[in-house]
Amino acid sequence: MTGAASRSSLRDRLIEAGLEILDETGIEELTLRRVAARAGVSHAAPAHHFGSLSGLQNAIAICGFERLRDKLGLIEDALPDDIAPYDRLARINNGYLEFSATQPGLFQLMFSHARHLDPKLQRAASDTWAVLERATQSCVAPDRQETVRTAIWAMTHGYAVLGLNRQRPNAPQTAAPFDELLRLLLRPDAA
Repeated sequence: MTGAASRSSLRDRLIEAGLEILDETGIEELTLRRVAARAGVSHAAPAHHFGSLSGLQNAIAICGFERLRDKLGLIEDALPDDIAPYDRLARINNGYLEFSATQPGLFQLMFSHARHLDPKLQRAASDTWAVLERATQSCVAPDRQETVRTAIWAMTHGYAVLGLNRQRPNAPQTAAPFDELLRLLLRPDAA
């Protein structure tokens, strides 16, 4: 194995270790020392590859956006060509909600801890946004595209962050089903 391949695989192992920690215990337990221990390397290795915890968080967030983009892309690719525009939009946005529910630590890191000034992170987030944008285009009148697209994302992301798409036994009020609000938001555009 060459030095560059070795460094790359170690970098990937560190990212994977961080993803595992996020999955098991959440963002609060993600430290350089814990990542190094999980990856079975020196405690200095994460700092060498990422500079700081913030650098590691950005690398993990890039991976998270790539995973979310791939998940949404798979949903998009699996949809039949003759699917109604609203159904296309709802399935892709429900995929976003499912991702947030099944990977809450990663989702939180992606949106709350990563520094979005990083060009690689911006590109990964933009590629994910493009899938959501395509789903909206066929569902919304051209003169309302930007406004409605932003409202859809805000509502979908809000549901994800607040956990409104999951059972909340101690909640003072039950949230309206996501699909009902999405239809209401798209009126009169949605068929």
